[in-house]
Amino acid sequence: MADLGCGYGILTFIIAEFIGIKRIYAIDINKDRLEFLKNVAHRSSIDVITLHQDFCELINLPEKVHLITSFGSLEHTICWDEVIDNIKNNLARAGRGHRCTLRF
Repeated sequence: MADLGCGYGILTFIIAEFIGIKRIYAIDINKDRLEFLKNVAHRSSIDVITLHQDFCELINLPEKVHLITSFGSLEHTICWDEVIDNIKNNLARAGRGHRCTLRF
């Protein structure tokens, strides 16, 4: 799972724990929020990898993910094309004959 603009990561953790995610790529431009998330992450069995970066810039995750979320972040950006490209480039394909669906 990757969360674009994860903030403090509270909602990210809730979703990950509910659906059984084992690894989260938490991406945010705010260092303080990522530091908070790192401090909380050690209490969980979920592997949390924080990335300090603007999600309008190219994101190359070390692996494809099956879920990408972004809550309360997209309305603060004007780089829609870059965000959609990041989603397409880092989202695992659903399989032969299936299409990945972007839902807003």
